[in-house]
Parts: sequence; structure tokens; C-alpha cells
Amino acid sequence: MLNIFFASLTSSVILFGFGIIFNYLFLNDEDNHQSNIYETGIFGIIFLSFFALFLNFFLPINKLVGSIISIVSTMSFFYFIYLYKKKLDLIFIILIASFVSFALITLSNINRPDAGLYHLPFVSLLHESKIIIGSVNIHHRFGHISIIQYLSAIHNNYIFKTEFINVPLASIFSFYIIFIFKKFFDNLRKNDFSKIFINFLIIIFSFYAFNRYSNYGNDAPVHIFFFILIIFFLEITNLKEIQLNEFYKIVILSLFLVSLKPFMVIVLLLPLILFYLNEKKLFLIKKKQFFICLFLISIWFLKNILISGCLIYPLNKSCIKSLIYFDEKNTLTRSYEGEAWSKGVPDSKGKFSSHKEYIKKFNWLPTWKENHLKKIVEKILPYLILLFLILIIVILRKIYFRENSNKSSIDEKDYILLFFSFYCCAIWFLKFPLYRFGMSFIFIFITLLFIFLLKKMENFNNFKFYNFIFTTLIIVGVLGFLGKNFYRIINKFDKKYNNYPWPKIYTLSDTKENILPNYKKIVDEKNQTLFYYSNGVECMYSKAPCSNYSNPKLKLITKYGYKIYYKD
Repeated sequence: MLNIFFASLTSSVILFGFGIIFNYLFLNDEDNHQSNIYETGIFGIIFLSFFALFLNFFLPINKLVGSIISIVSTMSFFYFIYLYKKKLDLIFIILIASFVSFALITLSNINRPDAGLYHLPFVSLLHESKIIIGSVNIHHRFGHISIIQYLSAIHNNYIFKTEFINVPLASIFSFYIIFIFKKFFDNLRKNDFSKIFINFLIIIFSFYAFNRYSNYGNDAPVHIFFFILIIFFLEITNLKEIQLNEFYKIVILSLFLVSLKPFMVIVLLLPLILFYLNEKKLFLIKKKQFFICLFLISIWFLKNILISGCLIYPLNKSCIKSLIYFDEKNTLTRSYEGEAWSKGVPDSKGKFSSHKEYIKKFNWLPTWKENHLKKIVEKILPYLILLFLILIIVILRKIYFRENSNKSSIDEKDYILLFFSFYCCAIWFLKFPLYRFGMSFIFIFITLLFIFLLKKMENFNNFKFYNFIFTTLIIVGVLGFLGKNFYRIINKFDKKYNNYPWPKIYTLSDTKENILPNYKKIVDEKNQTLFYYSNGVECMYSKAPCSNYSNPKLKLITKYGYKIYYKD
């Protein structure tokens, strides 16, 4: 198991090292960089993800590329640790991040079935080839790829096994939980109740929602970075005269959320609100950060166009229909299908003739209420019970001490966040009302409503009383998180398999041998390899490109060294 710990340690160093590079290039403020090491790993995740995307326009992200990136990033880290005065703080961050990643990964399962269907096959594709134009025609799910697949792909080097690609997902949670703890304790020292309480509730909810690596997939990073976005928004000191770095941290987090999940384009409203409120608009857009952000989101949308023909797949209105590899019929089918499935069409028992009819005029609502709504209530109920218990404690305390204290103030940021979270919930409900898509929206909206209610009742001047409750529950959350993961490790300790104890990347079966699959090679009339056909099962990590669809109409041409897949 030591190899997993050292792999987690290496990933932490790589991501932190790229965070250092990001701070110099983007923030251009060495003092700020020195005082915010708890944010550095988070921005390293963002910068390395976009950097891997950029590289793939010209190169496959193979072991050589991954090894060079690892060396450069590690050198950056050690140069920084040489200069940094509080070396123990930095070592503490890296060790804690590595330990948490180790606990999450060891003897875990990968996300089922999506990792086997298209996450791992796309990572394999990135390892073997530079960007493939029209790859959505190989497998339609390649159009839904998250930038996390690029982050995973670049964790590919000569030092560790291929399973090293599993580590970044865990590293995301590790750096996030360290960051949120730092914000919580900083706000405790400042006696800022709103921030303390939101940080506390996010911590508790995160231990509840993100305690299993097998549930992560492409969805957990979306919610994690949405919470980070909210926390950074709360840290803004003056909305009308926002600091340059404050604004662009919000911007780059919002853009990263879009690259994590196309649906998250809705969060771009937040930086637009900040820009609108700011009195120094020209000052903000004349800086290099504006052009860096524009470049990063441009290469993401360019990737989307090259892969699928659409800026946002499968939104038909965003597609360039004249492209040879664009398949309008399939795009429309996937658009209706995706929305219908998120609104519970499998539970409708064939009452509607098509997906398009099902999603029309709220035809889906009765079925959704009978199924998905119940699941959402079931998932959110433990959190509602926690809020109810806190409310009871506040009421009993006021009655017992007979306090008539002044109410806490509600500021402009509170109202903006409440409006923003309601807007996100509304769009989520109208388009993709699955819990796993809207979890963070629902949580933030309920939390803000609860805090508004508490502020009407209490001014929270007795911080020692509340801090005791917060600290106790956080300790319980930490112990619960560690207990659940180490119980899994102990329970599976004797279940040996190939590449034990890494998560399996070659099979979803608990009984089959975890070895590289060997699928049928499909060739065209010119004897060119088109793809590898998995005969309907998940491709997993295998030779690329791989698909579980037979694709009889698939064609391949090559122009200027780039493969272009289209349908005849």
C-alpha cells in the first residue's frame, strides 16, 4: 500500500507545483502567493487541467509528456519550499493531502458505470493520440467529456503504474478539504458568523456527500468547485471596488466549472454580476488575466467544436452544421434523450411516444415527483434534520438566557448569493433535475435560507457557545469520514487481484481478473484501424479508440496529421 501513498504524495507535489506556476503567471503577486498556500493546490488543479488540454491539440499525453510535466512541477515545488519561510506549514499540507487521497483510493472502486463507459476510454485515447476530430462519432459520450479526464491523463509517467490516473480525483477532495478547514479557522479568529456558519455546514455536508471515491466520477468535482466558488465570493471585501485577484479567482473558477460540466455555464452569471457592480470595469478587462481567461475558455470551446461540431454538446443551436463530422440527427437524439433521462423517462413505463414528447410542457413532472423527488428528499433529509436541530438549540438558548439581542445584519452579498443559488436551482429543475447534477445548488440555497432565518433571530455574539458545537460536529465528521474509508480497506484487505490494492481500471467485475482487455479491432476498406469494439460491454482502460457501439457507418480520413471521424 506504500506505493499508493507515495503516488498520492507525488500527485500532491505535482498539483501544488503547478499551483505555484499559476500564482506567478496569473496572480503576479509573490506576497499573495506566499500567504495563500492553502489555495495553491486548488489552482494547480485548474492550471494543470487546462495545460493538459492545450498540449493535446499537438501531442498525445503519453508517458514521456507526463514525466516531463512531473519533473517540471516537482522542481517548482522544491524551489518554492527552499524559499518559503513556513516550511512546516507546507509539509503539513502535502502530507495531509496525501493521507486523505490514500484513504480514499486504497481498495476503492471506480465510478460505475461511467468510468468504464467513457471516462477511462477517453483517458486512454488521450494517452495514445493528439486530439481526434469528430471523436463523438466513435462514442457519443465523448462529447460529454470533463476536463478532469485531461487532468487524469497527464498523471501518466514512467514512475508509477497506469493506475496513477486514479489519484487526481482524490487529490481534488484532499486540497479542497484542507482549503475549507483553513477558511473555517480563519473566520473563527475573525468572529465572522456568516462565513463561519457556511464554512461549517459545507464541511459537514462534504464529509457526508464525498466520503466515497467510487461516487466521484465527473460530478463530485463540479460540486466541490461550486462550493469553492461560493467561499471565494464570500471573501470579497468590497463588491463595487473588487480587487483584481479577487475578481479573477471568481472568473477562473467559473470557467473551470464550465469545463467540468457544460451545464455549469449557468454559473457565469456570478462573475457577470460582479463585473456589472464594479466601478472599475475597464481596469479589470485591460489586465493580462482577462486574456489568459479568454484563452483558456477558448481552447475548451475549440476542443468541443473539434470533437463534436458544437460549442456545447449536444445543444443543437451551438453547433456548426456545415462540418463534415457533425451529425445533426444524433445530436438532437442525444439532447432529447439526456434531458428525458434526467427527468425520469425510464420510470414513465412507455406512456410517451418519444423523449421529445416526454419533456414537453411538464409532461415529465408527475413521473419525476413519484421517483426523483423522493430520492432528492431522501438524500437531503439528514442535512435538514441537522439544520432543524441547530434551530432548536438556538431557540432553547434564547429562551433559557432570555436574551433580547439585536438581529444580525444581512448584507448585499447575502442577497446576491441567495438570488444566484435560486437561479441555479431553477435552471437545474427545468433542464436536468437529477440530484447528482444539482446537489450543490440545493445545498447552498437551503443553507442561505436557513442563515437568513437565524440572522432574524440572533446576533450570535456568544461565539464560544457555537464554536463548541461546530468543533464537536466537525470532529465527528472527520472521524466518520476516516472510519468509513478505513473500514472499507480492512474489509477488502484479503481480496487480492492484479494491481492490488489500486482501484480496478480494466474491469467492473469483482470476480474477473483485472487485466488489460483485448477487444476486436475494426478496420475500414483501406485496412485502417477505426476503433476497438468491446461487443457492448464497458471499454474500461484499453487500446484506443474503443467503443461499445458497433458504428457500421463510421469513416476515417486524415488531414494535416489529424484524424477525422465522420459518418457516411
